[in-house]
Amino acid sequence: MYTSICFLALSSVIHAEPERVILEYELGDNLQYPLYCKVGDINKSSWKRSDVPISAGEYVFDNKKYSLDDKSPPEYNLKLKKSLLKNDAGKYSCTEGSKEIKIYILIAKGYVS
Repeated sequence: MYTSICFLALSSVIHAEPERVILEYELGDNLQYPLYCKVGDINKSSWKRSDVPISAGEYVFDNKKYSLDDKSPPEYNLKLKKSLLKNDAGKYSCTEGSKEIKIYILIAKGYVS
């Protein structure tokens, strides 16, 4: 019986869904805090907007718009450097390898997508 309980517990960890966070913002707002993500290995991690890569490991593809706040590993936090626009709305996901760890849905107030 103990073995089956351990297997069920392990199974639920393996198949865990990523945490989802919905953030609403006004146009022109700045995100007060970065998009937070905790990972085991920063070098195997990335941020994506929809399925478009924003970062890979410590490299940021568009460093005028985004930066990483990874000063206290295992945190791998995404900062948006500029005020938010309508087209900043969407799904942002933090991954480690092929596993999504955390998903943020940014929604511009007053706009329906």
